[in-house]
Amino acid sequence: MPKTDKESSALLIIDMVKDNFDESKGLPITPLAKAIIPAINAAIAGFREKGWPIVFSTDAFHPDDFIFTGRMKPHSLAGTKGAEVIDELDRKPSDYWLPKPRFSAFFKTGLERWLRDRGVSLCAICGIATNFCVL
Repeated sequence: MPKTDKESSALLIIDMVKDNFDESKGLPITPLAKAIIPAINAAIAGFREKGWPIVFSTDAFHPDDFIFTGRMKPHSLAGTKGAEVIDELDRKPSDYWLPKPRFSAFFKTGLERWLRDRGVSLCAICGIATNFCVL
């Protein structure tokens, strides 16, 4: 059976979490990240209007994670407010929230299966750090 557009498209929003927007943390990405909030909300509205699924993929690290052994300071720790989606985005209970233990939205998260189960073959990707937090 051919897939409909509704079954084959999804919006994947990457790492729009409170820690990345906290100016006291001094992250270089924060000023630019704030500028894209209106565009992401517009994309959310468009996908929601069509009934297409929306996925919020967020970091959910552990304090003793090896990624914090170098220059990177602990952030977006699982279960903390800093790992929550920012309030400025139009997130609904029907949206899929995907905490991820690594940078990739696909590493040990079940995202691929979730997308396949819904017949999704096209993902529009937005958010921050999409250069290494998607694949």
